Amino acid sequence: MKSFVIGIFFFLQFSVMAFTGDRPCPFCNTEIQKAAQVFENEYFRIFVDHAPIVKGHLLIIPKRHIMKADQLMREEWCMLGVLIPRVVRVFQQVFGADQ
Repeated sequence: MKSFVIGIFFFLQFSVMAFTGDRPCPFCNTEIQKAAQVFENEYFRIFVDHAPIVKGHLLIIPKRHIMKADQLMREEWCMLGVLIPRVVRVFQQVFGADQ
């Protein structure tokens, strides 16, 4: 069976740039959102990776700019726990992925 990878990216260096104004956050760019975004809810956006190492690689990006994963709010962690199984089911159906 095929496998896929879900990347959970937490604005590590991008958040610093977004806050300092040196460079805007690429995931807040509306052109990138239109081209790569496949899902959005109150807390997260899901993007198809433009240069995937593995077919089907996705990025789950929090809408809030944070420095570290431990800065996610309880509600965000809960929603992440809901999103990941949904994405897994879609990939199993669409790509025949086993995990």
